[in-house]
Amino acid sequence: MVIYMFLPLHMHADDGYGAVADAFHNSADQLNDAEGSSSLFNRMLPVCYLYRHAIELYLKSACIILNRHFGSDPKSVPQCQPAGTSKPRPIDKVHSVQALWDCLCDLLKASAESLRAIDKCLVELPPATSGHIATIEKHDARSDYFRYPMSRSDADDAAKSSMKPIGLDELMEQSTNNPASVFALVGVDDQKVPQAAWSQQNQEVESLLAVLREVSGFLHGFHAATRALLTEHR
Repeated sequence: MVIYMFLPLHMHADDGYGAVADAFHNSADQLNDAEGSSSLFNRMLPVCYLYRHAIELYLKSACIILNRHFGSDPKSVPQCQPAGTSKPRPIDKVHSVQALWDCLCDLLKASAESLRAIDKCLVELPPATSGHIATIEKHDARSDYFRYPMSRSDADDAAKSSMKPIGLDELMEQSTNNPASVFALVGVDDQKVPQAAWSQQNQEVESLLAVLREVSGFLHGFHAATRALLTEHR
């Protein structure tokens, strides 16, 4: 641990965004690893939120560090304009990871020559990351998707629920072919005849969790590099 971690957050070179991002990222790792394959309902939602928030904070940290390193104002905060808004906003008022990612890419492009002279890793971003950012933005542009049961649309919100409707025939087939993998509730009428069923289906959130963890992990390392190379660990 370097000395900046012992200072109050407001004294950090990036106003503390990176240190708090590390806390969210590490907490997500620990919670995800501790839960493992637990069948706890909706357990992945808080893990996804922690990674998603870490990503937002890492992007803000990187934008601030780059803006201040190559600018003249050591207290400046860059601006970006999220889709659908009428004017740019300071990044501390922005929750869109796409807008923050675009801001970071613009700052990297503007200073690419100087950054390559310092370390080429600062400008050679993984090609897949842009697509991952777009995926995160599609599902959670406002940082509310993983925090609330209802956010933007009924269809999107239904996709994140652990329990989803399943046809009785499909459930019967799954129960016959692989009974150990089925966790379901069957509703019956007064005659005990099955009428509807719901089964645990986490594929959508599992896929998002994998994307969030990958991006957060990359930005965790990118933040360490920008801090070490551009801020003297402050």
